[in-house]
Amino acid sequence: MTFDKDKNNSDLIIGQANFHEVAKKIEKLPEVQNSSLETKINIKKLILGIILGIFGVLFFSLFIFAICFYKYEWENESVDRLIKIIPLPAAVVNWDSLPYYSYREDLKALVKFYEKQENEQVEFEMPDLLEIKKNILDRMIKNKLAEQIAKKRYNISIGRQEIEQEFGKIIDESGSQDQVEKILEEIYGWSSEQFKEKVLKPFLLQQKLQEAVAKDLSLNSDNEKRAKEVLALVKKGEEKFEDLAKKYSEDQSSEMGGDLGYFGRGIMVKEFEEAAFRLNPGETSDLVQTKYGYHIIKVEEVLKDEAGQVSQVHARHILIKTKDLDEFLDEEIERAKIWRFVKITD
Repeated sequence: MTFDKDKNNSDLIIGQANFHEVAKKIEKLPEVQNSSLETKINIKKLILGIILGIFGVLFFSLFIFAICFYKYEWENESVDRLIKIIPLPAAVVNWDSLPYYSYREDLKALVKFYEKQENEQVEFEMPDLLEIKKNILDRMIKNKLAEQIAKKRYNISIGRQEIEQEFGKIIDESGSQDQVEKILEEIYGWSSEQFKEKVLKPFLLQQKLQEAVAKDLSLNSDNEKRAKEVLALVKKGEEKFEDLAKKYSEDQSSEMGGDLGYFGRGIMVKEFEEAAFRLNPGETSDLVQTKYGYHIIKVEEVLKDEAGQVSQVHARHILIKTKDLDEFLDEEIERAKIWRFVKITD
């Protein structure tokens, strides 16, 4: 085998040249990659800028729409559909929003009610529009605050079954569901579902909340103390029960010495009824607590049916009230964070 020196030198030179070319390409490769990466980053920035721009325009448009809407109170079907999509608040209560569309529905319903009364020439003084608006907004705020307190402080809620049971009572009293739905449509323009949500649910919740507030000793310690003091006077027997009722009872029956007349079962609240029907004529109860407060009951007479069961009771009582729900909610409203957006001034 012979060694061709010139040929090998030539191959070596060519190989070195190729190596230098490859090296140069490799050196330039990161620059190409960096350039491509920068292009991708710039495209992403451009897309992000476009998206932010679109959102900025939408937000600005929404902001202008909201200002004009609140100021001029636009009313037409298109706006009504729009405010169901755009959740503009009528008010905010402790960071919970009250939807403007719900306020608008209530306003239409109440105006329709008053107009119907006026058309039927019912004698009443119709409030002006600003007063109607204020009353609706105040009621919505109070209902929302009651819902918040019921849930957070007392773990109270209203289930669907409770609402349906209450609606069933209304149907029984009215004759039929069709009749109830016809009345709701004629008077308020509401469906039965709207009535359940706007009226029955808040009503039932506030009934439960009243009971919880009445039994909350942190709110009623002074009331309980006063009730025990009056009970001690009754037990002492130095003054007639009716005289003590006139002096201390905190309801309208005080003028008549606490006389409630005759009543049968199903008339009084459960706790009061059970206590009254256990007493014999001339006997007085200990403190009986209901959602209204602390009662001291004296039975004057009982009437029995043919089977010898007590059917009616004639009783007097002394009532020392516990915290009233409206009073309690008014106090809570003063402490709550509330923002109103509805225009209720000229």
